[in-house]
This record gives sequence, C-alpha cells and structure tokens, in this order.
Amino acid sequence: MSRKHPVLTVLILLVLLSVPLVAESSFALYFNSGKTRITTVIIYNETSLPLSIGVNGGMDWAMDDGEGMDGGDEKAASLLPGDLTSLRKNFVTGDCILIESGDDGVFLALNSDRDSLYVYAREGDGGTRVLREN
Repeated sequence: MSRKHPVLTVLILLVLLSVPLVAESSFALYFNSGKTRITTVIIYNETSLPLSIGVNGGMDWAMDDGEGMDGGDEKAASLLPGDLTSLRKNFVTGDCILIESGDDGVFLALNSDRDSLYVYAREGDGGTRVLREN
C-alpha cells in the first residue's frame, strides 16, 4: 500500500469492504437426449429467495389459457419464493434451462414422468448435485 496517500488507500479498502460478496448457485438443465419427450417443465421455488430462470437465453412462459408466450428478451425472469411456473415447449437436444439463486445453499430436486419434468428448488444440504440425464 502507498504511504504517500494514506487517505486514498483507506478509501479504496473501504470501497472493497463495502461491496457485498454474493454467493450464488447456478444450475443448467440440458436436454441432451435425441429422443426427449419432455414438453412441460414445472419449477417450484421452495426457497426464501427469488430465483432467476432463463430458457435458451430467452423465455417461453406458459400462459393461463395454455398458449405459450415468447418473451424474446435476453433477461431472465424472476420466480418469487413460494411461486411455481411451467415452461411448455417441445424440448429438444441442445435446449437449456438456467436456474440461478443469490444463495449458494440452494439445490434442485428433480422428478419426471413420461412428458413432464418437475424441479423443486430447496435450501439446505441437498447432498449430491449430480442429476440424471433425460
């Protein structure tokens, strides 16, 4: 550190210390199977923090009337604590759903049936984070 400018050095240290360190969990769900039949992904946020969700860089939200809506922008949508959403499209090889949280204690639990994938975001010790490929 500079001895000639102690005030500047202290200001730089204060700025560095005031920047909050944000821990983050980030999960990417890739569809890599050539014969995927998944048409609906339901995501439920059981955490106390909002989640950011993006699909292939944009969004494809299902509306209440059952028709899809393409957001078209590159910003991820936010899923509030306790909320759920469904993403409906014919997911194909190369599609990706990105789920992010500002807390590193978030993990995902997955269940699936013939044509749907259920994703539960939870807090705590999720154990292994290795997910089975669909």
